[in-house]
Amino acid sequence: MAFDPNAYEEGVIRPLRGVHGSLPAGDLWVRYAIAGDLPGEQLASHLAAVRRYWRERAEEGGHAAEVCRLLLAEDERLRHQYGDALMQPSWWRERRSGPGPAEPTVPETAAPVGVPATDLVDTHWHGEALAHIRGWLTGPRGVGPLDGLGGRPAQDLRPPPRAHPVPLVPTVDDFTVVVRSTDGDRCMLEFSWTTPSGQRVEVLRCPGVPRWPAGTVVPESALAAMGVPVAGTRGGAAGHPTMVAEEPVGYLVYVPVGLRDGRATIGHPAAVAVAGPVRRLRIRRMGRDAVVTWVWPDTASSVEIDWRTRAGAGRRIVTVDEFTDDARCVLPVGRDGVDISVRATLLLHGTRVKSPPRTAVLGPAPARVGYEVRHSRSTGQSPRSVTVEFSSADECPPFDAVVVLAHGDIMPFDASMGRVLGRVRVGLHGSTPSAYSFVLAAEDTARRPYWIRCFAEPVDVVSMVDPPVDRLKVV
Repeated sequence: MAFDPNAYEEGVIRPLRGVHGSLPAGDLWVRYAIAGDLPGEQLASHLAAVRRYWRERAEEGGHAAEVCRLLLAEDERLRHQYGDALMQPSWWRERRSGPGPAEPTVPETAAPVGVPATDLVDTHWHGEALAHIRGWLTGPRGVGPLDGLGGRPAQDLRPPPRAHPVPLVPTVDDFTVVVRSTDGDRCMLEFSWTTPSGQRVEVLRCPGVPRWPAGTVVPESALAAMGVPVAGTRGGAAGHPTMVAEEPVGYLVYVPVGLRDGRATIGHPAAVAVAGPVRRLRIRRMGRDAVVTWVWPDTASSVEIDWRTRAGAGRRIVTVDEFTDDARCVLPVGRDGVDISVRATLLLHGTRVKSPPRTAVLGPAPARVGYEVRHSRSTGQSPRSVTVEFSSADECPPFDAVVVLAHGDIMPFDASMGRVLGRVRVGLHGSTPSAYSFVLAAEDTARRPYWIRCFAEPVDVVSMVDPPVDRLKVV
């Protein structure tokens, strides 16, 4: 059995176009174009041909590229789960009775978000059915013979006539996007499509998959919220135009739109990934340094890190080898907050390309506040008390200090582990300490050992530094 790419395009790829993220459930025999039992050697050859087709189409752009990337991802999952069993005819025979191929979904006729229902055109037979139902529900309530099904006049059951049936509106077909060249943080893309009769076509660059499915008709004015029009040099034959445009690199979604008489018909989107950015960018503080980590995009050779603090700015180039050795990048930012921007450098089409930036923010280090605990014995009528004195060498904003007494051998690690002696608002100015006294009840000091410990709120503003343990614990 020879693999037929044209039949596969019509039977599998086209029904799945417009799918993003994951594939719907379907028959594996259809997805892998298996028409009957194959001996092991022929099965292996056939699967290799199908996967080769997926890989080639995934590089071409357009709706077929996105579908083939999803098919490759699903194939990788199956190979990881079942291993060599996929090469056995018995494995495929066991799945012959699985679910059939998924039926293509029909876009709903409900109004898209932000667009009045009266501005939409019903492009499917659902419109006729909805008109019938609306007429039944909202028809005139005049006096007339009853139908015996709830007392509604009989003429209410007749749907209002449709004076002008709405025809089907064709969408832009065969939309593809191909990367022609790259330079710096820009790339040259070639778009091609088939123009429906009587329409002019615009291409929009969108930040993600559009909220309106292909075939939806919206006012032309609604497109401004959907994406940015692509401007380029047009060519090609009549009805089958092309357009070459310079676009930014990164992962972008392009949507063809057919325009006519102030209305726009949404076409099937195509996604393009050129010089993808770093992923999982993270930044954390380690003492006076900021530690940055990320996941490298494929084919990246280095990243360029720009950072800015209150004291100034800096830049660092980190290669793959350097990152592999340290598994991180350490920036000497001090205790200030820092904003960073990370761009990967990749080699594509023989030129070096910079990816879109990824950014992260790290707030300033909490001010370090120390405290001392002094105990005073009861004398005469004065009860036993404890004095806590706070001080800091850092510039310190006002904060709330919670003073806690806890009994037992274990030092409390938060305020909930003891009795709150008091909560005070502490304002430190320069090197001048601030002291506060708290009265201890007789039952507090009768049980030993006990601890006096302080906690700061909020914790991201102030870091409390404890004195030695023997000054916190009373035995």
